[in-house]
Parts: sequence; C-alpha cells; structure tokens
Amino acid sequence: MDARLSRVTKDNNDCKKFEDWFISHNPLPFGEYVMSLSTGVVGDEKINCQLSDRIGHSSLESIDGSNFGQVKFSRINRVVPMQEFNSSVKLHEEVVPIDP
Repeated sequence: MDARLSRVTKDNNDCKKFEDWFISHNPLPFGEYVMSLSTGVVGDEKINCQLSDRIGHSSLESIDGSNFGQVKFSRINRVVPMQEFNSSVKLHEEVVPIDP
C-alpha cells in the first residue's frame, strides 16, 4: 500500500475527476419515465413496476379481514413490468423493433 503524500494527492485528484464526470453525466437521471438500466429501453405510462411496493400494500389492505373465498384482485391494481413493454423506436415516422 502506497501512502506517500504524492500518491494520496493523485488518488484524491482522480476521485475528484470521477465525481465531476458523474455530476455532468448522471447515470441515473430523474424523469417522469421508467428506464431499464441494462438496456436503456424507456417505458411508457402503462409501466408501473416502480410502484410495486405501494400497489402491494394497497392490495393487502383491500383483502385484510376477508375470507379466502372472498378475495378478488382487480387487473387495474396489478404491477406491469418492463418485460411487457414493446421494444421499438420511431425513426423518421417508421417504427423499428430493437433487440436490447
């Protein structure tokens, strides 16, 4: 392990470069959409997997105190994952399928 002042200074400068790069190139941009980190595919308003915890809690609250035979879940309250999204892009008015 090299703990000389010159090495520590270089390491600190390198860390600062990484920090500056990530500040200007945010790998996790905040937006009103869901995006797959591995493929970059962007979901539309039908995709709600980011709300799965909230949807699960509300579903559990709706069946609390019910008998097993009375339990029914509506399709409106289901989680829609990114796999159900059609992977395509629109280029010059033409829809082109992509394979991430």
